[in-house]
Amino acid sequence: MVHPEYPGTRPGARVLFVPAGTPTRRHPAPDGLPPYPEVALTAQAGLSVPTSDAPGVRAAFGDVTDSRAWRRHPVNARPFASALRALDNRSSGSGHRLGGHAVPGTG
Repeated sequence: MVHPEYPGTRPGARVLFVPAGTPTRRHPAPDGLPPYPEVALTAQAGLSVPTSDAPGVRAAFGDVTDSRAWRRHPVNARPFASALRALDNRSSGSGHRLGGHAVPGTG
């Protein structure tokens, strides 16, 4: 399983962009590992917003080192968090992004 908390697993699954017309060659899956079926990929442009605990948000709103104080910070208030979620128009069926703000704990 590829998991963000374990950097050594990152080479386990990749999406590569290969420009049209570039010569390619298929490689078999390693012994003992069944390959995933081939599927067509689609993409959708959209706006992403950071989570309240993202480093950029913490820096912009005043990095509070005390965890309890950060939970009480206005950036973590329900109205602000709800407004951020309303701006995030990513497809609800997908947890994968190219660019934009990362979503911790999904994928």
